[in-house]
Amino acid sequence: MTKKGLINFIKEYSRSDIDSIKCDAFEEEDNNYDFRMSICEIVKNDFSICSDELIIDLFISLSNSAKKIFGVYNEYHLFANEVLNRGHIKYLEIYLEGVTKSFDTIIASGEIDLDVEKTTQIIEYLKGKKEDKYECMIPRFNNLLTNKN
Repeated sequence: MTKKGLINFIKEYSRSDIDSIKCDAFEEEDNNYDFRMSICEIVKNDFSICSDELIIDLFISLSNSAKKIFGVYNEYHLFANEVLNRGHIKYLEIYLEGVTKSFDTIIASGEIDLDVEKTTQIIEYLKGKKEDKYECMIPRFNNLLTNKN
């Protein structure tokens, strides 16, 4: 597909297009890898051209792919960051779902940069949950907050 065609796909993306980019954790092969990477290479330079749905679907697909290939896309952290920037608490569950797919996603997703207000709201939300999957993320966001000061 041409770059123009890829940009058109990005701008017109809807959930009905997910079969073109998804990486199903339960399928043996990732048949959409090349197309998804082409989309990611465009989107990473300008997230404003795509919808929340596309960002979320790419992020989850990148996470599933990382689990399969025992590695992670080198710009994965940008997608993790964008999920939280767009929806911080609203999309926190999606962020947690993605980052906990593998060791690689946990490490790569730590390279985020959120403003103090969003970071503080996320910390308060995590503290209120009182579950291991939430509490283990508190140090990550505390560290992010500490580095902002």
